[in-house]
Amino acid sequence: AVSEEGRIGLIAVGTCVVTMLGKEGLFQVTRRIAERLNSNVLMANAWHHRSDALSSCLVLAGLVGRTFVHGALDPVAGAVVAGIVLRMSLAIGKRAVLELLDRQLPDAEREALASAARGFLEELCALDGEWRRHGPRVQSVGGRRAGPEVFLQVRVKLAGGADVWRDVSAQQLQALEGDLLRRFRAADCPGAADVRIVAA
Repeated sequence: AVSEEGRIGLIAVGTCVVTMLGKEGLFQVTRRIAERLNSNVLMANAWHHRSDALSSCLVLAGLVGRTFVHGALDPVAGAVVAGIVLRMSLAIGKRAVLELLDRQLPDAEREALASAARGFLEELCALDGEWRRHGPRVQSVGGRRAGPEVFLQVRVKLAGGADVWRDVSAQQLQALEGDLLRRFRAADCPGAADVRIVAA
């Protein structure tokens, strides 16, 4: 027959396993949604689920260790769980504070966006004879991140020089900015909130 302490131990182990699997599943689902919506709040909630899963794993290790090795492993596991929770809390807090500040985009991200913009202009010139005549070329992409949103500035040079920009209507320029914004959101920068084209 299983003792009372043994039954309690089995219940605790089962609870830890179920919690661990459930929380890890919630982490995977919430993280995917957070990435799709570019939501820092949801991402923080996803990592909260992951910390719960890791905590349950350590609690399980503590229970098994206390039962089969030494009783001191229970408080040791508790201390490690507290450390994990503290570390994740600090990481999430740091990220949230940084999101409140305007920051320049890192070089690697700006170069990736410039490459995407060049590819888009090549496609545009292949389809639109008027833009092909102007011969637009991306010189650089700059931008800043404000919270979850990214504001971008694309420097574009026309084949005939800066004076040729006078032949480009405001409607054409606005349409080009809108198309670039959609391209960035779809592939390289889902948080893009605004794109401005500047003559180079």
